[in-house]
Amino acid sequence: MFFAWFSENRQFKKRSGVSGQITPFLLVVLVILLIAAIATINIGRVSLDKTCSANAADAGSLAAASIYATAFNNLAQANANMEDSFDIAYISNYEVTYLEAQDYLNEAIMYSLVAIALMEGAIGSYPVMCSVWATGLRIAAIETAAAFALEQAYQALLAFNYCAQVMESTTESFHESQWKAFCNSVVSMDSAYESSYNSGFTYAFSNSCISPKLADTQNDEFSLWMSSFTADSGGIDDWILAKPAKDGVYSWQDKVAQEHTVTVTLDLPKITSYEVQHTTGSYSEIIDLLDDVISQSSLVAGILNSTAIVLVQMAVSFILVFTHTVIMVIDCACCSAQNYGCCAAQWYEYAKAGTLLKILEIAHLLAEVVIISGLASTYFLQNNNDKAYDDWYPDGTTSIKNCQTCKPCRNDEDDDLESCQPCQAVSDLLIVRIAEVIMPYWYTICKTTQQHPGTSSGIMATSYPTLTSSSKASFSGGDVGNFESTYDAKITETK
Repeated sequence: MFFAWFSENRQFKKRSGVSGQITPFLLVVLVILLIAAIATINIGRVSLDKTCSANAADAGSLAAASIYATAFNNLAQANANMEDSFDIAYISNYEVTYLEAQDYLNEAIMYSLVAIALMEGAIGSYPVMCSVWATGLRIAAIETAAAFALEQAYQALLAFNYCAQVMESTTESFHESQWKAFCNSVVSMDSAYESSYNSGFTYAFSNSCISPKLADTQNDEFSLWMSSFTADSGGIDDWILAKPAKDGVYSWQDKVAQEHTVTVTLDLPKITSYEVQHTTGSYSEIIDLLDDVISQSSLVAGILNSTAIVLVQMAVSFILVFTHTVIMVIDCACCSAQNYGCCAAQWYEYAKAGTLLKILEIAHLLAEVVIISGLASTYFLQNNNDKAYDDWYPDGTTSIKNCQTCKPCRNDEDDDLESCQPCQAVSDLLIVRIAEVIMPYWYTICKTTQQHPGTSSGIMATSYPTLTSSSKASFSGGDVGNFESTYDAKITETK
Protein backbone atom coordinates (compact mmCIF):
# COMPACT_ATOMS: atom_id res chain seq x y z
CA MET A 1 0.00 0.00 0.00
CA PHE A 2 2.83 2.33 0.84
CA PHE A 3 4.48 1.83 -2.54
CA ALA A 4 1.15 2.22 -4.40
CA TRP A 5 0.54 5.61 -2.76
CA PHE A 6 4.07 6.67 -3.61
CA SER A 7 3.52 5.74 -7.28
CA GLU A 8 0.27 7.68 -7.53
CA ASN A 9 1.62 10.86 -5.95
CA ARG A 10 4.89 11.27 -7.74
CA GLN A 11 3.74 14.49 -9.48
CA PHE A 12 2.44 15.90 -6.24
CA LYS A 13 5.83 15.52 -4.69
CA LYS A 14 7.48 17.21 -7.69
CA ARG A 15 5.09 20.23 -7.66
CA SER A 16 5.30 20.64 -3.93
CA GLY A 17 9.08 20.32 -3.87
CA VAL A 18 8.88 17.62 -1.23
CA SER A 19 12.24 15.82 -0.81
CA GLY A 20 13.18 12.37 0.73
CA GLN A 21 12.05 9.99 -1.98
CA ILE A 22 14.86 7.65 -0.83
CA THR A 23 13.30 7.17 2.59
CA PRO A 24 11.02 4.27 1.61
CA PHE A 25 13.93 2.41 0.13
CA LEU A 26 15.97 3.03 3.24
CA LEU A 27 13.15 1.72 5.39
CA VAL A 28 12.92 -1.40 3.26
CA VAL A 29 16.66 -1.97 3.55
CA LEU A 30 16.51 -1.48 7.30
CA VAL A 31 13.71 -3.99 7.63
CA ILE A 32 15.63 -6.47 5.51
CA LEU A 33 18.77 -5.90 7.54
CA LEU A 34 16.78 -6.33 10.77
CA ILE A 35 15.28 -9.55 9.52
CA ALA A 36 18.70 -10.73 8.40
CA ALA A 37 20.20 -9.83 11.76
CA ILE A 38 17.45 -11.69 13.60
CA ALA A 39 17.86 -14.66 11.32
CA THR A 40 21.63 -14.56 11.78
CA ILE A 41 21.30 -14.44 15.55
CA ASN A 42 18.82 -17.30 15.54
CA ILE A 43 20.93 -19.38 13.18
CA GLY A 44 23.96 -18.68 15.37
CA ARG A 45 22.09 -19.72 18.47
CA VAL A 46 20.89 -22.90 16.81
CA SER A 47 24.39 -23.65 15.56
CA LEU A 48 25.84 -23.01 19.00
CA ASP A 49 23.22 -25.22 20.63
CA LYS A 50 23.90 -27.90 18.03
CA THR A 51 27.62 -27.71 18.79
CA CYS A 52 26.93 -27.87 22.51
CA SER A 53 24.64 -30.85 22.00
CA ALA A 54 27.30 -32.67 19.96
CA ASN A 55 30.03 -31.84 22.48
CA ALA A 56 27.80 -33.04 25.31
CA ALA A 57 27.12 -36.35 23.56
CA ASP A 58 30.83 -36.88 22.85
CA ALA A 59 31.84 -35.95 26.39
CA GLY A 60 29.16 -38.16 27.96
CA SER A 61 29.93 -41.27 25.92
CA LEU A 62 33.70 -40.84 26.24
CA ALA A 63 33.55 -40.22 30.00
CA ALA A 64 31.40 -43.32 30.56
CA ALA A 65 33.66 -45.42 28.30
CA SER A 66 36.77 -44.10 30.08
CA ILE A 67 35.43 -45.21 33.46
CA TYR A 68 34.74 -48.66 32.03
CA ALA A 69 38.15 -48.88 30.33
CA THR A 70 39.88 -47.96 33.58
CA ALA A 71 37.77 -50.47 35.49
CA PHE A 72 38.65 -53.28 33.06
CA ASN A 73 42.34 -52.41 33.22
CA ASN A 74 42.10 -52.63 37.01
CA LEU A 75 40.17 -55.90 36.70
CA ALA A 76 42.87 -57.29 34.41
CA GLN A 77 45.51 -56.42 37.01
CA ALA A 78 43.45 -57.90 39.85
CA ASN A 79 42.90 -61.00 37.74
CA ALA A 80 46.65 -61.34 37.14
CA ASN A 81 47.17 -61.08 40.91
CA MET A 82 44.60 -63.84 41.45
CA GLU A 83 46.43 -66.06 38.99
CA ASP A 84 49.76 -65.35 40.72
CA SER A 85 48.15 -66.18 44.06
CA PHE A 86 47.01 -69.52 42.70
CA ASP A 87 50.49 -70.33 41.37
CA ILE A 88 52.00 -69.53 44.75
CA ALA A 89 49.39 -71.50 46.70
CA TYR A 90 49.36 -74.49 44.35
CA ILE A 91 52.93 -74.85 43.12
CA SER A 92 54.98 -73.19 45.87
CA ASN A 93 52.92 -74.26 48.89
CA TYR A 94 50.46 -77.09 48.33
CA GLU A 95 52.45 -79.12 45.80
CA VAL A 96 55.67 -78.92 47.82
CA THR A 97 53.87 -80.03 50.97
CA TYR A 98 52.05 -82.77 49.05
CA LEU A 99 55.33 -84.22 47.74
CA GLU A 100 56.79 -84.13 51.24
CA ALA A 101 53.68 -85.84 52.58
CA GLN A 102 53.98 -88.53 49.91
CA ASP A 103 57.57 -89.19 51.00
CA TYR A 104 56.39 -89.67 54.57
CA LEU A 105 53.62 -92.01 53.42
CA ASN A 106 56.05 -94.05 51.37
CA GLU A 107 58.32 -94.23 54.39
CA ALA A 108 55.45 -95.43 56.57
CA ILE A 109 54.50 -98.04 53.97
CA MET A 110 58.09 -99.26 53.71
CA TYR A 111 58.50 -99.68 57.47
CA SER A 112 55.10 -101.38 57.71
CA LEU A 113 56.14 -103.86 55.02
CA VAL A 114 59.39 -104.52 56.88
CA ALA A 115 57.44 -105.17 60.08
CA ILE A 116 55.08 -107.55 58.29
CA ALA A 117 57.99 -109.44 56.71
CA LEU A 118 59.66 -109.81 60.10
CA MET A 119 56.47 -110.98 61.74
CA GLU A 120 55.79 -113.46 58.93
CA GLY A 121 59.28 -114.90 59.23
CA ALA A 122 58.88 -115.26 62.97
CA ILE A 123 55.58 -117.15 62.62
CA GLY A 124 57.23 -119.91 60.54
CA SER A 125 59.79 -120.63 63.23
CA TYR A 126 57.82 -119.97 66.38
CA PRO A 127 59.24 -122.07 69.20
CA VAL A 128 57.59 -125.18 70.63
CA MET A 129 58.52 -126.93 73.86
CA CYS A 130 61.29 -129.01 72.40
CA SER A 131 62.96 -126.21 70.53
CA VAL A 132 62.49 -123.26 72.86
CA TRP A 133 66.21 -122.93 73.54
CA ALA A 134 67.10 -122.96 69.89
CA THR A 135 64.74 -120.21 68.66
CA GLY A 136 63.58 -118.21 71.66
CA LEU A 137 66.09 -115.42 71.60
CA ARG A 138 65.84 -115.10 67.82
CA ILE A 139 62.06 -114.65 68.01
CA ALA A 140 62.43 -112.01 70.68
CA ALA A 141 64.94 -110.17 68.52
CA ILE A 142 62.63 -110.34 65.48
CA GLU A 143 59.67 -108.96 67.41
CA THR A 144 61.83 -106.16 68.80
CA ALA A 145 62.98 -105.27 65.28
CA ALA A 146 59.37 -105.31 64.06
CA ALA A 147 58.40 -103.02 66.92
CA PHE A 148 61.20 -100.63 65.93
CA ALA A 149 59.96 -100.64 62.29
CA LEU A 150 56.42 -99.91 63.44
CA GLU A 151 57.69 -97.05 65.58
CA GLN A 152 59.38 -95.55 62.50
CA ALA A 153 56.15 -95.97 60.54
CA TYR A 154 54.32 -94.25 63.38
CA GLN A 155 56.71 -91.29 63.29
CA ALA A 156 56.35 -91.06 59.50
CA LEU A 157 52.57 -91.01 59.79
CA LEU A 158 52.76 -88.27 62.40
CA ALA A 159 54.87 -86.21 59.98
CA PHE A 160 52.37 -86.96 57.21
CA ASN A 161 49.53 -85.88 59.48
CA TYR A 162 51.25 -82.55 60.06
CA CYS A 163 51.72 -82.09 56.29
CA ALA A 164 48.04 -82.84 55.73
CA GLN A 165 47.12 -80.17 58.27
CA VAL A 166 49.36 -77.69 56.44
CA MET A 167 47.68 -78.61 53.13
CA GLU A 168 44.27 -78.11 54.70
CA SER A 169 45.30 -74.74 56.13
CA THR A 170 46.69 -73.71 52.73
CA THR A 171 43.43 -74.71 51.06
CA GLU A 172 41.31 -72.79 53.55
CA SER A 173 43.37 -69.59 53.47
CA PHE A 174 43.64 -69.66 49.67
CA HIS A 175 39.89 -70.19 49.29
CA GLU A 176 39.15 -67.29 51.60
CA SER A 177 41.56 -64.86 49.94
CA GLN A 178 40.67 -65.87 46.37
CA TRP A 179 36.95 -65.77 47.07
CA LYS A 180 37.25 -62.26 48.50
CA ALA A 181 39.40 -61.18 45.56
CA PHE A 182 36.71 -62.33 43.12
CA CYS A 183 33.96 -60.68 45.16
CA ASN A 184 35.91 -57.43 45.31
CA SER A 185 36.28 -57.58 41.53
CA VAL A 186 32.53 -58.03 41.14
CA VAL A 187 31.90 -55.15 43.54
CA SER A 188 34.42 -53.00 41.67
CA MET A 189 32.82 -53.66 38.29
CA ASP A 190 29.33 -52.97 39.64
CA SER A 191 30.66 -49.75 41.12
CA ALA A 192 32.23 -48.90 37.75
CA TYR A 193 28.85 -49.44 36.09
CA GLU A 194 27.22 -46.93 38.41
CA SER A 195 30.14 -44.52 38.15
CA SER A 196 29.99 -44.68 34.36
CA TYR A 197 26.42 -43.50 34.51
CA ASN A 198 27.25 -40.68 36.87
CA SER A 199 30.34 -39.57 34.95
CA GLY A 200 28.49 -39.74 31.65
CA PHE A 201 25.71 -37.52 32.96
CA THR A 202 28.16 -35.14 34.63
CA TYR A 203 30.23 -34.56 31.49
CA ALA A 204 27.22 -34.47 29.20
CA PHE A 205 25.41 -31.79 31.19
CA SER A 206 28.64 -29.88 31.88
CA ASN A 207 29.23 -29.59 28.12
CA SER A 208 25.62 -28.76 27.22
CA CYS A 209 26.23 -24.97 27.60
CA ILE A 210 23.54 -24.68 30.24
CA SER A 211 25.37 -22.39 32.67
CA PRO A 212 25.68 -19.35 30.31
CA LYS A 213 21.92 -19.41 29.82
CA LEU A 214 21.17 -19.30 33.56
CA ALA A 215 20.91 -16.49 36.07
CA ASP A 216 23.13 -16.53 39.16
CA THR A 217 20.52 -18.17 41.39
CA GLN A 218 19.72 -20.67 38.67
CA ASN A 219 23.41 -21.52 38.36
CA ASP A 220 23.52 -22.32 42.06
CA GLU A 221 20.54 -24.64 41.67
CA PHE A 222 22.15 -26.25 38.63
CA SER A 223 25.42 -26.86 40.52
CA LEU A 224 23.53 -28.44 43.38
CA TRP A 225 21.63 -30.66 40.96
CA MET A 226 24.87 -31.69 39.24
CA SER A 227 26.38 -32.73 42.58
CA SER A 228 23.85 -35.56 42.73
CA PHE A 229 25.90 -37.35 40.06
CA THR A 230 29.02 -37.47 42.22
CA ALA A 231 30.03 -41.06 43.12
CA ASP A 232 31.74 -41.67 46.44
CA SER A 233 33.75 -44.83 46.98
CA GLY A 234 35.96 -45.95 49.79
CA GLY A 235 38.71 -48.51 49.90
CA ILE A 236 38.61 -51.97 48.39
CA ASP A 237 37.21 -53.43 51.61
CA ASP A 238 34.65 -50.68 52.24
CA TRP A 239 32.80 -49.84 49.03
CA ILE A 240 30.06 -47.23 49.11
CA LEU A 241 28.27 -47.62 45.83
CA ALA A 242 26.82 -44.50 44.27
CA LYS A 243 23.23 -44.83 43.21
CA PRO A 244 22.81 -44.60 39.45
CA ALA A 245 21.47 -41.33 38.13
CA LYS A 246 17.84 -41.85 37.25
CA ASP A 247 16.99 -38.32 36.16
CA GLY A 248 18.66 -37.30 32.91
CA VAL A 249 16.48 -34.24 32.30
CA TYR A 250 17.15 -30.66 33.37
CA SER A 251 14.64 -27.84 32.74
CA TRP A 252 14.58 -24.15 33.57
CA GLN A 253 12.73 -20.95 32.66
CA ASP A 254 14.28 -17.82 31.19
CA LYS A 255 13.39 -14.21 32.04
CA VAL A 256 10.22 -14.31 29.97
CA ALA A 257 9.11 -17.59 31.54
CA GLN A 258 9.91 -19.69 28.53
CA GLU A 259 10.76 -23.36 29.21
CA HIS A 260 14.18 -24.77 28.24
CA THR A 261 14.92 -28.50 28.48
CA VAL A 262 18.11 -30.53 28.07
CA THR A 263 17.79 -34.32 28.05
CA VAL A 264 20.64 -36.83 28.29
CA THR A 265 20.23 -40.57 27.86
CA LEU A 266 23.00 -43.11 28.35
CA ASP A 267 23.15 -46.64 27.04
CA LEU A 268 25.70 -48.60 29.06
CA PRO A 269 26.29 -52.37 29.05
CA LYS A 270 26.56 -54.38 32.23
CA ILE A 271 28.48 -57.60 32.73
CA THR A 272 26.03 -60.44 32.28
CA SER A 273 28.27 -63.28 33.47
CA TYR A 274 31.78 -64.21 34.56
CA GLU A 275 33.56 -67.26 33.17
CA VAL A 276 35.48 -68.44 36.25
CA GLN A 277 38.36 -70.89 36.02
CA HIS A 278 38.62 -73.06 39.12
CA THR A 279 40.12 -76.30 40.37
CA THR A 280 38.79 -79.71 39.35
CA GLY A 281 37.33 -80.43 42.76
CA SER A 282 35.27 -78.04 44.80
CA TYR A 283 36.50 -76.49 48.02
CA SER A 284 34.26 -78.70 50.19
CA GLU A 285 35.34 -81.86 48.35
CA ILE A 286 39.03 -81.14 48.88
CA ILE A 287 38.51 -80.17 52.52
CA ASP A 288 36.49 -83.33 53.17
CA LEU A 289 39.26 -85.45 51.66
CA LEU A 290 41.91 -83.73 53.76
CA ASP A 291 39.76 -84.03 56.90
CA ASP A 292 39.48 -87.79 56.29
CA VAL A 293 43.21 -88.05 55.65
CA ILE A 294 44.04 -86.18 58.86
CA SER A 295 41.67 -88.19 61.07
CA GLN A 296 42.56 -91.57 59.54
CA SER A 297 46.30 -90.95 59.62
CA SER A 298 46.01 -90.13 63.32
CA LEU A 299 44.07 -93.36 63.88
CA VAL A 300 46.48 -95.54 61.89
CA ALA A 301 49.48 -93.95 63.58
CA GLY A 302 47.96 -94.67 66.99
CA ILE A 303 47.25 -98.29 66.06
CA LEU A 304 50.78 -98.88 64.77
CA ASN A 305 52.28 -97.27 67.85
CA SER A 306 50.15 -99.43 70.14
CA THR A 307 51.10 -102.54 68.15
CA ALA A 308 54.77 -101.64 68.50
CA ILE A 309 54.35 -101.40 72.27
CA VAL A 310 52.57 -104.76 72.33
CA LEU A 311 55.39 -106.38 70.32
CA VAL A 312 57.98 -105.06 72.73
CA GLN A 313 55.98 -106.48 75.62
CA MET A 314 55.69 -109.81 73.78
CA ALA A 315 59.44 -109.89 73.19
CA VAL A 316 60.05 -109.22 76.88
CA SER A 317 57.48 -111.84 77.84
CA PHE A 318 59.09 -114.40 75.54
CA ILE A 319 62.53 -113.71 77.00
CA LEU A 320 61.08 -114.25 80.46
CA VAL A 321 59.42 -117.50 79.37
CA PHE A 322 62.63 -118.65 77.70
CA THR A 323 64.64 -117.90 80.84
CA HIS A 324 62.09 -119.61 83.06
CA THR A 325 61.97 -122.81 80.97
CA VAL A 326 65.74 -123.04 80.78
CA ILE A 327 65.94 -122.79 84.56
CA MET A 328 63.27 -125.47 84.89
CA VAL A 329 65.18 -127.87 82.62
CA ILE A 330 68.45 -127.29 84.46
CA ASP A 331 66.77 -127.81 87.82
CA CYS A 332 65.13 -131.00 86.61
CA ALA A 333 68.40 -132.34 85.22
CA CYS A 334 70.16 -131.73 88.49
CA CYS A 335 67.31 -133.19 90.49
CA SER A 336 67.04 -136.26 88.25
CA ALA A 337 70.57 -137.27 89.01
CA GLN A 338 69.60 -137.78 92.63
CA ASN A 339 65.88 -138.57 92.51
CA TYR A 340 63.91 -139.12 89.31
CA GLY A 341 60.63 -138.19 91.00
CA CYS A 342 61.74 -134.73 91.99
CA CYS A 343 61.16 -133.32 88.46
CA ALA A 344 57.37 -133.47 88.58
CA ALA A 345 56.91 -129.91 89.91
CA GLN A 346 59.45 -128.47 87.49
CA TRP A 347 57.84 -130.19 84.49
CA TYR A 348 54.47 -128.82 85.57
CA GLU A 349 55.88 -125.28 85.50
CA TYR A 350 57.45 -126.06 82.15
CA ALA A 351 54.05 -127.09 80.79
CA LYS A 352 52.55 -123.79 81.97
CA ALA A 353 55.33 -121.97 80.14
CA GLY A 354 54.40 -123.87 77.01
CA THR A 355 50.81 -122.71 77.34
CA LEU A 356 52.01 -119.11 77.61
CA LEU A 357 54.03 -119.61 74.45
CA LYS A 358 50.87 -120.62 72.64
CA ILE A 359 49.15 -117.48 73.88
CA LEU A 360 52.08 -115.36 72.67
CA GLU A 361 51.93 -117.08 69.30
CA ILE A 362 48.24 -116.16 68.93
CA ALA A 363 49.00 -112.60 69.99
CA HIS A 364 51.77 -112.57 67.42
CA LEU A 365 49.32 -113.54 64.68
CA LEU A 366 46.82 -110.89 65.77
CA ALA A 367 49.55 -108.23 65.78
CA GLU A 368 50.46 -109.19 62.23
CA VAL A 369 46.81 -108.86 61.14
CA VAL A 370 46.68 -105.40 62.73
CA ILE A 371 49.85 -104.34 60.94
CA ILE A 372 48.47 -105.56 57.60
CA SER A 373 45.26 -103.59 58.23
CA GLY A 374 47.32 -100.51 59.06
CA LEU A 375 49.27 -100.96 55.84
CA ALA A 376 46.04 -101.17 53.83
CA SER A 377 44.79 -98.01 55.54
CA THR A 378 48.05 -96.29 54.65
CA TYR A 379 47.48 -97.11 50.98
CA PHE A 380 43.97 -95.69 51.35
CA LEU A 381 45.47 -92.52 52.83
CA GLN A 382 47.80 -92.29 49.87
CA ASN A 383 44.90 -92.58 47.42
CA ASN A 384 42.91 -89.84 49.19
CA ASN A 385 45.95 -87.61 49.36
CA ASP A 386 46.52 -88.11 45.62
CA LYS A 387 42.88 -87.34 44.87
CA ALA A 388 42.98 -84.13 46.91
CA TYR A 389 46.08 -83.09 44.96
CA ASP A 390 44.48 -83.97 41.62
CA ASP A 391 41.39 -81.97 42.61
CA TRP A 392 43.64 -78.90 42.89
CA TYR A 393 44.40 -79.12 39.17
CA PRO A 394 43.05 -75.95 37.45
CA ASP A 395 40.89 -77.35 34.67
CA GLY A 396 37.37 -76.43 35.77
CA THR A 397 35.32 -73.56 34.28
CA THR A 398 31.93 -72.30 35.44
CA SER A 399 29.74 -69.51 34.09
CA ILE A 400 28.54 -67.24 36.90
CA LYS A 401 25.65 -64.89 36.18
CA ASN A 402 26.04 -61.35 37.40
CA CYS A 403 23.42 -59.55 39.45
CA GLN A 404 20.93 -57.81 37.18
CA THR A 405 17.92 -57.20 39.35
CA CYS A 406 19.12 -58.25 42.79
CA LYS A 407 20.55 -56.00 45.46
CA PRO A 408 23.94 -54.66 44.34
CA CYS A 409 27.00 -56.39 45.71
CA ARG A 410 28.76 -54.56 48.47
CA ASN A 411 31.28 -55.26 51.22
CA ASP A 412 29.79 -54.40 54.59
CA GLU A 413 31.86 -53.81 57.70
CA ASP A 414 31.36 -57.48 58.57
CA ASP A 415 32.35 -58.62 55.07
CA ASP A 416 28.80 -59.82 54.56
CA LEU A 417 28.28 -60.67 50.90
CA GLU A 418 25.10 -62.69 51.21
CA SER A 419 23.27 -60.27 48.92
CA CYS A 420 25.75 -60.85 46.08
CA GLN A 421 24.68 -63.69 43.79
CA PRO A 422 28.04 -64.11 42.00
CA CYS A 423 29.85 -64.30 45.34
CA GLN A 424 27.44 -66.94 46.59
CA ALA A 425 27.76 -68.89 43.34
CA VAL A 426 31.55 -69.27 43.78
CA SER A 427 31.56 -69.78 47.54
CA ASP A 428 32.35 -73.50 47.14
CA LEU A 429 34.99 -73.09 44.43
CA LEU A 430 38.75 -72.77 44.56
CA ILE A 431 39.09 -69.94 42.04
CA VAL A 432 42.10 -69.75 39.76
CA ARG A 433 41.13 -66.59 37.86
CA ILE A 434 38.37 -64.93 35.86
CA ALA A 435 38.83 -66.46 32.42
CA GLU A 436 36.45 -64.08 30.64
CA VAL A 437 33.67 -61.58 31.20
CA ILE A 438 30.58 -61.61 29.03
CA MET A 439 28.91 -58.32 28.04
CA PRO A 440 26.17 -57.70 25.45
CA TYR A 441 28.37 -55.08 23.74
CA TRP A 442 31.56 -53.15 24.39
CA TYR A 443 30.61 -49.52 23.83
CA THR A 444 28.65 -46.69 25.41
CA ILE A 445 26.12 -44.45 23.68
CA CYS A 446 25.21 -40.96 24.86
CA LYS A 447 22.28 -39.14 23.28
CA THR A 448 21.53 -35.48 24.06
CA THR A 449 18.44 -33.47 23.15
CA GLN A 450 18.04 -29.71 23.55
CA GLN A 451 14.69 -27.95 23.32
CA HIS A 452 14.76 -24.15 23.43
CA PRO A 453 11.88 -21.76 22.69
CA GLY A 454 12.16 -19.27 19.83
CA THR A 455 12.22 -15.47 20.13
CA SER A 456 9.78 -12.76 19.10
CA SER A 457 11.16 -9.36 18.04
CA GLY A 458 7.78 -7.79 17.38
CA ILE A 459 8.36 -8.09 13.66
CA MET A 460 8.49 -11.87 13.32
CA ALA A 461 8.35 -14.87 15.65
CA THR A 462 10.96 -17.64 15.44
CA SER A 463 10.86 -21.22 16.55
CA TYR A 464 13.98 -23.27 17.34
CA PRO A 465 14.12 -26.88 16.22
CA THR A 466 14.71 -29.76 18.63
CA LEU A 467 18.42 -30.57 18.47
CA THR A 468 19.57 -34.16 18.95
CA SER A 469 23.11 -35.52 18.92
CA SER A 470 24.40 -39.04 19.51
CA SER A 471 27.88 -40.41 20.16
CA LYS A 472 29.23 -43.93 20.51
CA ALA A 473 32.49 -44.66 22.37
CA SER A 474 34.24 -48.03 22.55
CA PHE A 475 36.15 -49.18 25.63
CA SER A 476 37.27 -52.63 24.48
CA GLY A 477 40.80 -53.93 24.12
CA GLY A 478 42.31 -55.97 21.33
CA ASP A 479 41.10 -59.25 22.86
CA VAL A 480 37.77 -58.42 24.41
CA GLY A 481 37.04 -60.00 27.76
CA ASN A 482 40.19 -62.12 28.04
CA PHE A 483 42.44 -59.61 29.83
CA GLU A 484 45.24 -59.93 27.30
CA SER A 485 45.25 -56.34 26.05
CA THR A 486 45.02 -52.79 27.35
CA TYR A 487 41.52 -51.35 27.36
CA ASP A 488 41.17 -47.87 25.92
CA ALA A 489 38.24 -45.51 25.35
CA LYS A 490 37.72 -43.84 22.00
CA ILE A 491 34.82 -42.31 20.09
CA THR A 492 33.88 -44.47 17.14
CA GLU A 493 30.71 -42.85 15.81
CA THR A 494 28.88 -39.52 16.03
CA LYS A 495 25.52 -38.42 14.69
